[in-house]
Amino acid sequence: MPGCEVIVFALNEERSIERVLRSVLDEPWNAGIELERIIVCTAASTDRTDDLVTRLMEQDARIELQRHPTRRGKVHDVNDAVAVSRSERLLLMDADVAISRGCLTRLLAELDDGAVGMAVPHRGALNQDAGWLGFTAHLMAGVHNALELPKAGQVLAIRRSLAAVDTTLGVDDSYQEYRCLAARQVIRRIDEAIVYSMGPRTLSDFLLQRRRNVALHLALRRRHGYSVATLRTGPVVRAVLRTQRLHRPHLLVLAATLELVARVLGTWDAYVKRESYVVWRAAQTTRA
Repeated sequence: MPGCEVIVFALNEERSIERVLRSVLDEPWNAGIELERIIVCTAASTDRTDDLVTRLMEQDARIELQRHPTRRGKVHDVNDAVAVSRSERLLLMDADVAISRGCLTRLLAELDDGAVGMAVPHRGALNQDAGWLGFTAHLMAGVHNALELPKAGQVLAIRRSLAAVDTTLGVDDSYQEYRCLAARQVIRRIDEAIVYSMGPRTLSDFLLQRRRNVALHLALRRRHGYSVATLRTGPVVRAVLRTQRLHRPHLLVLAATLELVARVLGTWDAYVKRESYVVWRAAQTTRA
């Protein structure tokens, strides 16, 4: 039976870390995949995250805590965790998500196919579908699900040989996309595996998150020549049309306008400020 390791990244996630770890343990691991270890990576958490993980370690020996006293950026945490991992199959996930039962095992099973380097889930939004921010959160999830080239995000299954990232950039999942495609490996989206996350619930957090993502993706394109699907107008427009969320055109126009503002700010950060965003401020309202 093939083995795997799950790596969970957490920063001040006392509200969700126990729920997330229990959902990992409750996966149907007897369905052909063995869970060998859960590595929880925390960096300078100031709440009870580390204490809660330690308590769960006493209940299940497969859980390990990799604690860093200072924040160096998630990309460093990714590489440190990959370096100590032993399995060729890794599941990387953030601690502020909710997963459907069987999500992780479905993603990892895709790596049985030697042509597949990465498997990513269907995305769902935890926000209420009301108001422009709720509408935008569901729109963005729908766009990611409709992209012709599946895009990596907060949860992904990946081969260990492809999981290390460039620590001079603050982007991890999109760099792993680049590595998979450069190695001529397939990225596959599994619609039966669903991951839910909270979109920004304030205008300031929306702009904070989107301008950062734009800046990171532009830096990735400048450094490695890889352009993520959401940077390209054509794929995004086609994906928006596929979402069938055109029934509220006033909210669609507002979302597009604010996305344009975020792209202008992100372009400024990438090309004028040359902001690396290796260590960045988290959007507080996106915590599940």
